[in-house]
Amino acid sequence: MRKWFAVLAVGFAMVMTARSGCPIRKRVVPPERSDAMPVITPPDPAVVALREEVLAKIVYWGRPEYTPRVWSVIDPAIASALRWEGRDDRAAIVADAADSAYREIASTPDGQKALETLVMGRYTHPVFTRDGDLVRIDLGVIGGSPTYFRGDVWVHSELEVFGNGITSAEVLRNLAIALVTHPGARVYQVEVDVPFRWPRPLPPGWSKGGYTYVYQVAENRLRIYRNDEPTEFRISRRLDDLRTPDPLDWTELERRPMDRMPERSFDLRSRPR
Repeated sequence: MRKWFAVLAVGFAMVMTARSGCPIRKRVVPPERSDAMPVITPPDPAVVALREEVLAKIVYWGRPEYTPRVWSVIDPAIASALRWEGRDDRAAIVADAADSAYREIASTPDGQKALETLVMGRYTHPVFTRDGDLVRIDLGVIGGSPTYFRGDVWVHSELEVFGNGITSAEVLRNLAIALVTHPGARVYQVEVDVPFRWPRPLPPGWSKGGYTYVYQVAENRLRIYRNDEPTEFRISRRLDDLRTPDPLDWTELERRPMDRMPERSFDLRSRPR
């Protein structure tokens, strides 16, 4: 009997507590965190050990400075090569991984973004070098978005004149910078590569896609040279009459028989030592 009285007393106390407005504490189970940190799996040491060798063979347009260190694309290519080639033939692994990474970088979002960052960064920071009375302005590859197409990597750019070099606005803009930063020279040379059909590996002396705009101060005109056209060059009107919107379209300019192909920064760097 006493036990029943005790149970009733406890129940009566709980009811009265609830009526009095005092909360009844309940055990709350915390929900699982949805923002938990992902588990990061470290890369295979065998993959990491091959990174630099593979990178050395991923070269776009003959310029190693355009090789992005985008491991999210390169590491899977190395891992795949290790599975297919085995772990004994190092040369075959490196060649297979480099070929796959070259293609994947230029055709996947992560790789394209990294490659475009390098292209735009280099184009907007041209390299100026002075050689006596000659100033070279090396723009590298035309600024734009790299695209993989049928085994080749080309660049889609609003600065291009329908496959015929860059716009006059870009030529004159870089020329104006050079005249201020390197005054007193007789010749100023704006150099740019507009890649489309660049084979890989790059044969010795290959320079297709290269345009050179030579400004001789005394002449006050632009001479335009195209590296895959060895028999002639084109010449613009006097710069006094050349308006910025003029396209400098190779097909529309006055033809002249070839005098001498200009020596470009790319040629000097690629020359065997």
